[in-house]
Amino acid sequence: MKIVKTKTLVEILDLDGEPNILEEMVDTNFKDYKIKMLKKNADPEAIVLSDFDDALVGTTSDGRLVYDIGLMRKVLIKRDKMEIFDADEYLDNNIFQALFDGLNPIYVNLNIDLVLQSLK
Repeated sequence: MKIVKTKTLVEILDLDGEPNILEEMVDTNFKDYKIKMLKKNADPEAIVLSDFDDALVGTTSDGRLVYDIGLMRKVLIKRDKMEIFDADEYLDNNIFQALFDGLNPIYVNLNIDLVLQSLK
């Protein structure tokens, strides 16, 4: 009988000896991993809205972070128990009008709910 040593997928993909993506994903859930990677790929001068990590959807070519307005609204409704009107007013007055030192975030309306419904 011949004994063959097998490798795990993590070992196979570990080409450079550095911790790899699969190992990192084992230690954390996908949402946290996505947020971590988006922030890592952003410019060091990019403004991070930590209270809205759940609304972080991407980065721009110049390293700015991109947040979805609908998801930002959902954060305020769920976390702070705001009504839709109050959440929109808060975002308009306290977030969208703010100018920060650094690369200001980009705000987009992706209509994530409509996209997810169309995939069903």
